[in-house]
Amino acid sequence: MSLASSLPSLPSLSSSPPYYTGTAASSPSSSSPSSSSPSSSSPSSSSSAFPYPSSSEHPSPPSPPPQSINQSFELLARDAIERYVKENQIIGLGSGSTTAILVRELARLKNKNTLKFIVTSLQIKTEAENSGLEIVDETHIPEIDIVFDGADQIDSEYNMIKGGGGALLKEKILISAAKQVVIVADSKKFVEKFNRPIPLEVHPFARSVVSKKLREICLQVQLRILEKGYPFITENGNIIFDATFASIIDVRKKEIELKNIPGVLEVGLFTRRADIYYKAKSDGNFESVMF
Repeated sequence: MSLASSLPSLPSLSSSPPYYTGTAASSPSSSSPSSSSPSSSSPSSSSSAFPYPSSSEHPSPPSPPPQSINQSFELLARDAIERYVKENQIIGLGSGSTTAILVRELARLKNKNTLKFIVTSLQIKTEAENSGLEIVDETHIPEIDIVFDGADQIDSEYNMIKGGGGALLKEKILISAAKQVVIVADSKKFVEKFNRPIPLEVHPFARSVVSKKLREICLQVQLRILEKGYPFITENGNIIFDATFASIIDVRKKEIELKNIPGVLEVGLFTRRADIYYKAKSDGNFESVMF
């Protein structure tokens, strides 16, 4: 059962992905796509709705037009959920503040009890538990229908840098297994070329040897340190190196090269292309790029 009965269908991959815009006055079923968008149709064969609670069940005053980036995230979170979430799905949840907003919107679904969730961090696990969502363990990862996540940076080819919060290992596992991927990020995180360090999750035993190897191939490498001077330790018990490169010509090749260093457990370069990228804008509206 789908969340909405009239939504744009996902086109096949092309070099010029269609852009959609969302505003406070629009909804997923009524917003007007740009001229490059495909014709509107439901992404599901089912025409039954999976609704939010009606206003009569939870009355609230009319909301003013969104005027901030946070309100933009709330607006696009609802759009993403109505487009992609269906009953009886297993849903993967990334980490960070944008995922937390999505969790709060998921908690408002009338039939949320039909959904199961796999989380990548204690932060989002706590948020999901407080929202009454059912969390299941990692044995369900092969069955994941969709993943919602954010990104630290997205280049012009829609590769991503992730790992600013230290959950890159679990996030990559979920994204690699999911049937569909939805990425949500501030529009400022979309860049032509990467210009920030690449996080690498490293086993503590390999700290010295990985540090030496990285210094041979990159401009700068830093062990991630907390404000009080302690090393940042991931929820998996590992450390994080942040590596700065002069440039990355081939992102996929660099991902493989770094992953092949003994002791590197995961690399914060994500080269799987998502099904849709949402851009939250500072004026309270949003755009989406679909593949």
